[in-house]
Amino acid sequence: MNPREREIEAQPNEEKLVRAQRILYLTKDPELIRRQIDGEQLSAVAPDQLIDNISTDVISPNHSILTWTGKEKGHLGKYALTSLAGGTIAPGDIMEGGFDTLVAGKSFARGSSRIHAPLALQDAGIKLIIAQGERIFAENCVNLRIHLVDFESEQAKRLLEGKSVHEEELFSLLSSQSAEIMRSGNLLRYLKGIEEGRVSVPELSTTQRPMTIAEKIIARNSLNSEGNMGIGTVKPGDEVVATPNIYYGYELQTNATVKVLREEFGEEIEVRDPNKAFFYEDHTALLKDERMATLRREQAGFAKPLGITVYEIDPVRGAPAICHTDMVENHALPGQLVLGNDSHTCTVGALNTLAVGKGALDLAGALAYDKMVLAVPETIRINLTGKLPDGVSMKDFMLQFGAMPQLKQGRVGSGRVFEFGGQALDEIPFDEQIKLTNMSIELLGFTGVIEPNQ
Repeated sequence: MNPREREIEAQPNEEKLVRAQRILYLTKDPELIRRQIDGEQLSAVAPDQLIDNISTDVISPNHSILTWTGKEKGHLGKYALTSLAGGTIAPGDIMEGGFDTLVAGKSFARGSSRIHAPLALQDAGIKLIIAQGERIFAENCVNLRIHLVDFESEQAKRLLEGKSVHEEELFSLLSSQSAEIMRSGNLLRYLKGIEEGRVSVPELSTTQRPMTIAEKIIARNSLNSEGNMGIGTVKPGDEVVATPNIYYGYELQTNATVKVLREEFGEEIEVRDPNKAFFYEDHTALLKDERMATLRREQAGFAKPLGITVYEIDPVRGAPAICHTDMVENHALPGQLVLGNDSHTCTVGALNTLAVGKGALDLAGALAYDKMVLAVPETIRINLTGKLPDGVSMKDFMLQFGAMPQLKQGRVGSGRVFEFGGQALDEIPFDEQIKLTNMSIELLGFTGVIEPNQ
C-alpha cells in the first residue's frame, strides 16, 4: 500500500472543506491577468469577460510536453498557460504566484486528450478549476482528483465569494461514478476497489428499449452486478465499468501512463492482457533530436518486456504506422469497444466500432485491470442521402455541418455520439467515410460511428 492510500484509509470519514484562496481569472483583458500575477486579487469578473475556448495546447504547450519524460517535477507546471495569446503569462508565473484556483469561460480545455493539461495545472498548484470544461478534460480531472466546478453553479458562486464548500457537496455535482472515483483518490484506486470487492459495479435498472449502435456495444462489453460481461439494456446517462477489446497509446502520452502506474505499483507493474495493447511511435516521427528518441526508447523499454506490441520507428524507413490508421487497417473490428489515448481515436468508428478517446489514466486502468469507465452518451443520428457534387469531399461536408449554428454556437454535439447512416454511404468510398468519424471530435462529439454499409 502506498503512502497516499494509507492517508485515505486512515481518514475515511473526515469532512473536507474546499476553499478558493488565491484565484487567477483568465480574463479577455491581458492587463487584468498581469495585475493578478503581480499580486492584485480581483473581487469578481463577469462571465462575458472570461476567455472562452482555451485549448489543452494552450494550457500545456507542445515544447513543455516534448521536454517532459514524466520524471521532472515542476516542469509542466512551470509552463502552464504560457501559450495564452499575447504571452501574458511567463514561465513560472502561476507556480510562483501561489494560485490554487483557476477561473475561465466556456469550452475550457477543448481539443486533445493529453493529460498533460490537467497535470500541468496540478503541478503549478491548481487544485480547483471553475469553468465549463470539455468532456475528456473533465474526465481527466476526476481521474486526477482535481475539482472542476461549472461557473454557473451555486457552489462556484459561493467559492468565488470566499466561502468554504464541503467536498461532498462538490461531489454531488458529479455523476455517481465520478464522485466515487474522486472519493477513491483516483481512477486506478477506484478500479482496484472493484477488483477487491470494496467498491460495487454500478447497478442498472434500465428496462428493455431500442438501442443505438453505441449503446449496443457498451451493453455487450459492460460488467453486470455479478462481475460478468453483458448487460441487457443501457440508456443515456447510465454509468458502467466496461472491458475494452483493444487499447492503444503513443510516445507523447505513454510517459504519463507509466508515471501513474509506477506511483501506484512501483516497479511491479503487470499488464492484465498485453495482447489487447498497442503502442506507437508516430507523433514524433519527423523529429530527430535526442529528446524524442528518449521518449520513444522509454515507451519501448516499458512496453516490450510486458509483452505489449510496439510499432517502432525504423531509422531508414521511418514510422511503420499511424496509430488510428493501423487500428482501422489491422486491428479493430466492427462491434468492438476501443480505448485510445488520443482525441482522434474517434477515427476508428468508421469500422462500426465504438472508439473512445480517453486520457493517460484511463489507459493505465485498461493496462492494469482490463477495465474502463463510461457514462452512456446520447446519440445524434445523421442520415446521409443524395450524392456529393463533383469536387466536394466529406471533409467539406463536415466543415459545413460543423458550421451550423446548432453545432457551432449551440454546441449540441458536445459529449454526444455522431451516428452516421443512410443510403448515400453506399456510394461514398471508405477513405471518404473515415473523415466523418475523424472530424467528430472537432464538433465536440464523444465519438463518431458509421453504420455498416456497402
